[in-house]
Parts: sequence; C-alpha cells; structure tokens
Amino acid sequence: MQNKEKESVIDLVKDIKYAMLVTNDQKMASCPMATAQNESKDALFFISLFDSDKVNSMLNNPDVLVNYSDVDSHTYLSINGKAKLIFEKEEIKKHWSFMDNAFFKDGIETPDICLIKVEMEHAQVWKNDQNFLERAINLGKGILPGKTAKVGSEESVNY
Repeated sequence: MQNKEKESVIDLVKDIKYAMLVTNDQKMASCPMATAQNESKDALFFISLFDSDKVNSMLNNPDVLVNYSDVDSHTYLSINGKAKLIFEKEEIKKHWSFMDNAFFKDGIETPDICLIKVEMEHAQVWKNDQNFLERAINLGKGILPGKTAKVGSEESVNY
C-alpha cells in the first residue's frame, strides 16, 4: 500500500475528527467518538472507559467499523479494523488532549480509562469535489433514460 493513500485517509480523519464507532456483538451498535491525537498511518485511537457497552462488545468481537462524514464537503470515509485495548497510562498520554479532560472526571488518572486502538484493515473514501452547479447538471443527466449520474469518486485503501 502506498504511503500517500494512507496519508490521505489520515488527513481526512484529522479534518473530520468525529466518528461513529460501530461494534458487532450479536447486534450492531454505534456510538459517537472523538478521534484521539494520532501520528500513525495504520491505526486510529479513541479514549474510553473500560466499563462501557462498546468495550464489552469489542472484547467479544474485535471487528469494528469506523465511519466519518463531512456533509459540507461531501466527503465520507468508512474504515474496517480490529480493536485492541491499551491500559498503559504513558500510551494514553501520547493521545491525550486538553479537551479530553471534559469527558473524564479525573483526567488521565480516571480509574477504568483505556485507549481503543483500531488497527486499520480497509478504508473506503467517497468524495465529491464538484460545485453545486456541476452536481446539479450531473444529477440532471442521470435522470435521462439510459444514463447514470456521476457525482463523485470512490477509492479503496487496503492496509
């Protein structure tokens, strides 16, 4: 896999920041999460409490899906991966930001705090760089018999 494509995915994650983390332990469930600070091209990080439904689900099935969307720029990102839990405070500190204090009563010293590491396996990116008029014209063309609207691009990235 080319580093440029991986960097492009991580740049989108940094721009969008907030995700829906989907777990699947007999039933699918999702929760909004803020992506933690990260310099990796192959993993995503989220700070959580260990005693939570999402973590319990990951313990039974580490396969997760992480979805990002930016409706203003018409950019959508879906990442499949395996979740691992990290409890070492020094590792959590590497991904900690000042704003995390708002969600964890005792900050980094909050009992039961953990880091969710999602090792990325596959990413799909959908983008539409067209302006409003271009999108409208292409959608109009798609209405014609035998035609299909072309309103964006899709890219797959394997890890």
